[in-house]
Amino acid sequence: MSVLTEVLKLFKYDPATDGDMTFNIGQCMNDNWDKLDAAILLAIAAAGAYNPEESYAVGDYCTYKGKLHKCSTAIPTGETWTEAHWTTTTVAAELAELSSQLSNAVMNIGKVPQSIFGNPGYPTSYVGSVDDRDTLMENLPGPGHWRILYIPYFAAASEGWSVQIAIGAVENAGLYWRKARGFTWAAWENAATPTPPQEFDLSPADGWTHTHTWDKSSYCKTQEDLVIVHFSLENSSAAEPPDAGYIIAYLPEGFRPSAAVIGTCGDYNHSGENLYQCWVTTDGAIIVYSPAAAPKAASGTLVFVAAS
Repeated sequence: MSVLTEVLKLFKYDPATDGDMTFNIGQCMNDNWDKLDAAILLAIAAAGAYNPEESYAVGDYCTYKGKLHKCSTAIPTGETWTEAHWTTTTVAAELAELSSQLSNAVMNIGKVPQSIFGNPGYPTSYVGSVDDRDTLMENLPGPGHWRILYIPYFAAASEGWSVQIAIGAVENAGLYWRKARGFTWAAWENAATPTPPQEFDLSPADGWTHTHTWDKSSYCKTQEDLVIVHFSLENSSAAEPPDAGYIIAYLPEGFRPSAAVIGTCGDYNHSGENLYQCWVTTDGAIIVYSPAAAPKAASGTLVFVAAS
């Protein structure tokens, strides 16, 4: 449950129990600022005259010749007044700096309402949660529960930018981000993580077999939707090559190109080391063309972008 700080009794959310609460700006921000404003003002007002026999820490205040000063260099054993160790300031300047620091702090606001989540002009950084179980939430990066980091920066009212970073939590996973220039969010983009893609065995089509047990034919797809196919297959049929070429294997849906892709492969395990034209069609067929004679084997690697 929420707690209060020991000295100034500032309100704090407890992330362990208050994570899904709607953020209360008045209770957690404005009231705290008022208390800090008063406390800093009293501390500054109580600043005593400079004493050359006292020690001062960085950030301590004193008055000297009728002006308020803030210590910028620690004075551990006392010294005669040294202008370089102090910064002349005012009560208004110190309160303005405090307000700026609080405004730039990242606040944990618990459950983020749509009015804040969808607003790229929100003035304050925050961390919070959004969930597709809330039917009022729109434009989430995907299904499930997300932790959101929001960071704004505005050079002017209509010519700035802000960014949201979404990290999948609980039952979903992933890292997404989107940015806004002005007051319109761009689409969410997936931030790929450096994990190896899952490899699948490539099964030969009828009439073809694996060349070696140690040279596995396989395919995979990276997080950037690049399909990588490696094959090393032998022709177990004596038939002459058909006009349409030899279909040596098929790729499943999700691993096929949006338009036919052409490459090369070779017969490197038999005499001649012939090069052949090799195609991957939109229905997933991997085809080898050999107009002169039936290829005894076909080995190669193909890389292309998967159809969206």
